[in-house]
Amino acid sequence: MKTKQFLLIIAAMSSIVLVSCKQTNTTTKEANKEANNDHLIMSILYQQRAAEYEAMCYQSYNLAKQIVDQKLKANPKAKNLAIITDIDETVLDNSPYEAALVIKKYVFPDKWKEWTSLANAKPIPGSLDFFNYAASKGVTIFYITNRDTDEKHATIENLKKLNFPFADSVHVMTRDSISSKEIRRNKVRENYDVILYIGDNLADFNDSYLKTSMDYRHQTALEQKDSFGSIYIVLPNAMYGEWESAMYNFNYNQNTDSIRRSLLITF
Repeated sequence: MKTKQFLLIIAAMSSIVLVSCKQTNTTTKEANKEANNDHLIMSILYQQRAAEYEAMCYQSYNLAKQIVDQKLKANPKAKNLAIITDIDETVLDNSPYEAALVIKKYVFPDKWKEWTSLANAKPIPGSLDFFNYAASKGVTIFYITNRDTDEKHATIENLKKLNFPFADSVHVMTRDSISSKEIRRNKVRENYDVILYIGDNLADFNDSYLKTSMDYRHQTALEQKDSFGSIYIVLPNAMYGEWESAMYNFNYNQNTDSIRRSLLITF
């Protein structure tokens, strides 16, 4: 009798283990499915391998240099001039992290702070020369980023290693609890005349683009078209950004692949 009971217990335990393994395998498969970032591959390759991407960056920073020269020529005695710039995909290249999302099946923000803590991001083409040129002309640089405060030290270290100017705790302004950069931009504008804004996301320039619909973003860009190339310089970034979030109405808890496909324009 005891032997029979023992065998029944063993059988029951085996069933539990099998069910548990099945659930674990299912969960793993679901997690891998959620972390399938293959749609990013071409965007990442473009930014890592295409000379055209580099050319657009050089073009952007060449234009930025011309604007600085024009401003200084128009008012050679001007003081307290400043440039406000974003960091990620504007000054520092995070495409290796984006590639890890694909290869290692991470889900952002998994491992993001592990990446930034390395302080190994390379400069965006043209950025280092431009910011040092502007600094040599007496223009102050402010790096306004939505990296968190606990990433500030490593971010400054990364900028210093690359010899970017004004890489210090005063001029690198990280996010606290608010994603909007307007409060930080206003703080700079209290003491400086900002002659140029540089970023890869339209919300790097003003809050009219912050968490708004695709249609509204297009309309606002049209309304502000004269600002691009005069006071706003946009760097290319096809990997991520608010342009993508707007496609999903800022809700990633849905079939984003289906949404991307539905938004394609065909003939």
